[in-house]
Amino acid sequence: MSAHRVFVKRTFICVDNNEEEEHVVRHAKTMDTATLAARRRRLLTTLQESDDDVVSSLLSRVCPKAVAAFGSGDLHLARAPPNVCSSVLALAMNDAGAAVLERVCDVSQSDELAALADEFRGSVLDACMSPSAHRVLLKFVRCLGSHSVAFMADELRGAALQCALNVSGSAVLCELLLFTAREKSTQALVDELLASDVGALCCHKSGHEVMIAVLSNATPQQQHAVACHLNASLQRFARHRFASCVLSHALLQGPRPISVPLAFGVMQASGAVVSLACHGFGLEVVRALLQVPEASQQALFFLKKGQHRIMKDKFGTRLLTELKITEASDGSFTTCIPAPAPQPLSLAAAGA
Repeated sequence: MSAHRVFVKRTFICVDNNEEEEHVVRHAKTMDTATLAARRRRLLTTLQESDDDVVSSLLSRVCPKAVAAFGSGDLHLARAPPNVCSSVLALAMNDAGAAVLERVCDVSQSDELAALADEFRGSVLDACMSPSAHRVLLKFVRCLGSHSVAFMADELRGAALQCALNVSGSAVLCELLLFTAREKSTQALVDELLASDVGALCCHKSGHEVMIAVLSNATPQQQHAVACHLNASLQRFARHRFASCVLSHALLQGPRPISVPLAFGVMQASGAVVSLACHGFGLEVVRALLQVPEASQQALFFLKKGQHRIMKDKFGTRLLTELKITEASDGSFTTCIPAPAPQPLSLAAAGA
């Protein structure tokens, strides 16, 4: 009678009575491990052939002065496949290659940096959607003038929505709005976005960051267009995870013609302030309302009026603690908001 072997495999209890089959399986696993080790050795040999000399020769064609600033081995690519050095774009598509290009951008002069950016002409969209190459585009936008990177916005025309809904693409759009908002190409790119579903963008994980950048840096007409879309469904947006960030930013950073109507629009619904104060995302909108000078007193009045309900909620209790609204012995509530610190007198005022 043969003995059975009991063992645990992937949380299952198994009984094995075939020792010959087990020997064959173990031998196959040993062979697979040996084959894998041989492949790793061949890959290591290939990687050693793709050393810093290949990278230096590629980049020296575009920015020789910047490459000369690095010592021997400084531009080495660790774990990079050999075809990564076929072009500057292919280099940027690799994570290690993008890091090399970022280092080159840091020491490049404006003319060489512009020549390096020209290598991306015709492939901006591909680079924009790449998790590694988009970092190089960000370097170009930050280090070059707006005219030198205007071609990026031109090439992204027709794919603005696709970029806004992508993590890497939205980062590039935000940088373009921050540094090149007055360029015609960037404004046309924003107009293309505003012609789509702005409400869906405000509710998107990446798109809402682009809408915040539009509210901060775009033209007044484009900012007003975003505010109009927010005003169409204020209560829904105030309770949304991402749209509430856009609405809060519009209240805090938007110009008065935008922030004041939005603030009163939020408070217009009956019990809206109290309801938002008891909501995880709406709480940030209430905090923003309290920072709008024209609407802060009315928002505070609604909070005091509904303080009994607010104190029963964990989010509302947190807000009341921040505002230092406490309950008196007679059951009434008092607000103990500290007065702002006195400002030092200026020399002109002291002389007067």
